[in-house]
Amino acid sequence: MSKKDTIFGALLFLICLLLLNETRNFYSPPDTAAGPALWPRIILGLLAALSLALMYAGYKNTPKKQQESQAAGAAAGSRDSLAKRLFGLTPGNKRVLAAMFATMVFLLLFQPLGFIISITAYFLVVTYILEPTKKPKQIGLRIIQALALTAFIYMVFGKGLSVRLPAGIIPVTWLL
Repeated sequence: MSKKDTIFGALLFLICLLLLNETRNFYSPPDTAAGPALWPRIILGLLAALSLALMYAGYKNTPKKQQESQAAGAAAGSRDSLAKRLFGLTPGNKRVLAAMFATMVFLLLFQPLGFIISITAYFLVVTYILEPTKKPKQIGLRIIQALALTAFIYMVFGKGLSVRLPAGIIPVTWLL
């Protein structure tokens, strides 16, 4: 468990660094002290600090013998430990990794597809990954929830706060 904590902490830290770099592209009005990138930077900084703490805790809780065998196995290039790491994931860990992958795909497709399509699809995909179901009633409820969430976010950010949300492939006249 502690080795997985270290790996997950390192992966999360890398994602934080990439997203922190992306906040440099945010538009910053010249007459404001704190621009729109302030809040994401605060959250990402805290998340990066927590991921470093998770990496440290994972390393600290690894028994000394296991640390030595891991170092020897890494030096020897053991194939068994690689196979165990790749294929020894629990269903819960696989779901978390799938949700992280879905988040990365969402971030890549947010601009080209636009706000409405990407948020709705992301919500549907992540809820299915975390709790798979094939019941039509449940799927219909999730579609209604996704549309309601998208409308709520659009009203708060697009209309209430006047944040420019990407239209993507949807005509801009539909968003007025």
